[in-house]
Amino acid sequence: MVRANIKSSLFDFFDPVYGGPDKTGYPIGRSIYNSEIIDQTEKADGVDYLRSYQVLQLNKETKEYEAVTGVLNIEYYEIIQLDMDMVIEIKNLVSQVDYG
Repeated sequence: MVRANIKSSLFDFFDPVYGGPDKTGYPIGRSIYNSEIIDQTEKADGVDYLRSYQVLQLNKETKEYEAVTGVLNIEYYEIIQLDMDMVIEIKNLVSQVDYG
């Protein structure tokens, strides 16, 4: 149940329409701050505190995951997508546009 509450809190925060710090939608291209992940996790029902966590980013050149400290920077044309395993993916909006 706690895991589901954490997922819900993170989904809500990263929602592009209703999420974000101001609840007006998580902005396209806005970086992810580790402090926000901690804050949203600790807000979830059943969580007293977060003892440890790790944010990993896929290095596009080496195809290896690397630990991120502080800020996960994304490009101005990318959005954040959270999957059911609480894996955050960065989606390139430019490559998803169909001009067809």
